[in-house]
Amino acid sequence: MIPLALPTPEVLGRLCPHKIVECGAGQGIWLDILKRSGVDVIGYDPHPRGPGVLRGNHLDLAKHGDRLLLVVWPPDGTDLWEWINVWGGRNIAICGNPLRFRCPDIVESYREMLPVGGKGQSYFILGTV
Repeated sequence: MIPLALPTPEVLGRLCPHKIVECGAGQGIWLDILKRSGVDVIGYDPHPRGPGVLRGNHLDLAKHGDRLLLVVWPPDGTDLWEWINVWGGRNIAICGNPLRFRCPDIVESYREMLPVGGKGQSYFILGTV
């Protein structure tokens, strides 16, 4: 099993005040942790592999521009600008290594290095686009 980058208590505290849409929710690990913490969160994935993950992709983000967009380890090479343009919101949180995907300029309000990541160093970045 690949070690996962999981939200720390500080990360959870920063996400809890928001309504969230997660794109690429996969197995629904972050989705489940957030729901158990009382967060109003929706998660989409083209190939859902976990409970509560809805079948969908970045095109479904257009319905949720009022929510914070959460992206956890997008596939290598993903251009997040495309997702952001469809979504149309402002508040964003990304977990991963920005060197592995095309990351937009984010006005950061918080950044934390997470202790574990399956594809190298993981950062949690919260801010606005």
